Amino acid sequence: MQFIEKSKVDECSLCPICSGESDIIDIVKTINPDAMDNCNLRRCHNCSHWWIDPMPRQQYLSHLYADNSEFVVNKGYAEEQVEKEVNYKSIEDYFTKITHAMKQLDNFNYLEVGSGNGHLLNYMSRKANLCYGVEPGCWKKANSRANVVSDINDIPKGIFFDLIMIQDVLEHLADPIHMLTKLRSMANDDCLITGGFPNSESPQAQQLKGKWAMVRPLGHLHFFSSDSVIKALNKSNWRIISLRNCSAPHLADEWINKDQWSFQARSAGGLFEVSHFRS
Repeated sequence: MQFIEKSKVDECSLCPICSGESDIIDIVKTINPDAMDNCNLRRCHNCSHWWIDPMPRQQYLSHLYADNSEFVVNKGYAEEQVEKEVNYKSIEDYFTKITHAMKQLDNFNYLEVGSGNGHLLNYMSRKANLCYGVEPGCWKKANSRANVVSDINDIPKGIFFDLIMIQDVLEHLADPIHMLTKLRSMANDDCLITGGFPNSESPQAQQLKGKWAMVRPLGHLHFFSSDSVIKALNKSNWRIISLRNCSAPHLADEWINKDQWSFQARSAGGLFEVSHFRS
């Protein structure tokens, strides 16, 4: 039997995004099949953000990912990432999608947080002037053509980026606003940041709550409402240019990968309100 190290997690009854009060909407087990720990799934009264309580400290999370722990990833995940075949057509289509809002594509610096097996990062290394990836998981060894570090603080000082990718990242962190603020400090003028994370306003989330496939403690810790997305980006001084609801059709086998927000924002000033994005 395995257990969460209680000395490395903190009670988290106030919203990590807006400090609002919360209630418990469900009790959930961790994804580790050899553990019996229960966690609270909380919802903020103010911004409707969902999160896991207790909240692991970031240093503990980084250790779990580096150790390929079943508290944060499924058994065999690392091997799957390393052995995964490259789908070049899919990557090229994705490149077109994420760069359509960029003003220049001939001389830019690229940062990918959560670079995984490195397929997108390696492709971007052929497009970008300078390319860095951040990946705490042991599967980062699959990355071969770009600079890959385990921690964002290991990127050399004085390097600034024009395009930042954080797909499926913020839900894994103890403090999403801290990461967004750190990335803002590494952004060139008019930098574009793009990514996605679980959408707690999706029909599946609202119906299933703790049984929703995206609720995967300690792997997934945060589940964003439209309000909490905008509050997090505004607090970290990013200007939102798009926020899109990517909920899947009502097909059970498509729910897992589709219940997300997709967003783009710039490093220029100016704040947007929730009403501009509600569907």
